[in-house]
Amino acid sequence: TPIKIGDRLYLCSASDIMIALDARNGQEIWRYDPKVSKAAIPYSASCRGVTAYRRGEQTSAMDTPQRSTAPGAPVKPCDLRIIEGTLDGRLIAVDAQDGKPCADFGLNGQVDIKQGMGTVYPGMVSITSAPAIVRGNIITGHQVLDGQMNSAPSGVIQAFNAATGAFAWAWDLGRPGDYAPPQPGKEYTRGTPNSWTTPAADEQLGLVYLPMGNSAVDYL
Repeated sequence: TPIKIGDRLYLCSASDIMIALDARNGQEIWRYDPKVSKAAIPYSASCRGVTAYRRGEQTSAMDTPQRSTAPGAPVKPCDLRIIEGTLDGRLIAVDAQDGKPCADFGLNGQVDIKQGMGTVYPGMVSITSAPAIVRGNIITGHQVLDGQMNSAPSGVIQAFNAATGAFAWAWDLGRPGDYAPPQPGKEYTRGTPNSWTTPAADEQLGLVYLPMGNSAVDYL
């Protein structure tokens, strides 16, 4: 599902290529290819949408960010950024103007959500839906490949600062009340349920609602 901001549409391809189109005539303005390996594709290639965030605003992923600068004021790089999750478990932020990675977000515009998950084989952890943004944090779940192993990677829900990509918190079903990343030598609880689809967000309440799937290995 594309999103429309101003006179542009922003969307992603099945292999996570982000694209900006002129909303009036469909002409391509830019595209960014995160170079997702074919080995990372799980059941099928899928990208259900992207999210937008304007720096300095508390903007939900379900809303259209409004321009916060005065008309004619210079626009700083990545003031408005387009954010997507990839099939190989990364969050990527690019400048809505030209599609270039946001240098101030994570490492060269990306964050690896697999940190703290221990061993993750290609295709086991994939972000297939647009994350939510609530009160300046990107909240994302991810798909964990079904029917592979009881000790599949964790279905942990994580939050990262939308401006910097810095870790904010994690909700790990096997560590109730502990919202920090795992200590050295530890990892998020393996085999827990995951949330692969689109969350719902409430900016005013500061809440995000995530439907959860089954734990590994499905019903076993």
